[in-house]
Amino acid sequence: MRQVGTSFFSDQGGTAELAFDDDFDTTCTQTAVNGAIGCQFDTQTQVTTVGVLSGTSGVFALFFE
Repeated sequence: MRQVGTSFFSDQGGTAELAFDDDFDTTCTQTAVNGAIGCQFDTQTQVTTVGVLSGTSGVFALFFE
C-alpha cells in the first residue's frame, strides 16, 4: 500500500519513491555499501504490517525505529 504524508530516502543510490509506489514493475536499487532505503512518517503513525518485495537476491537487514 502506498504511504502518503511520508518522506522517502535512499543513501547514495536509487530513487527512493520507487520503493514505495505500489508498482511491482519499479524498484529502488541501493548501491551504497551498508546503505539504506526508507521512509519517515511526517505525522505519528501506527504501523501494523510491513512487507518487503526484493528486486534482487542478497542478504538484507530490516530496521524499525
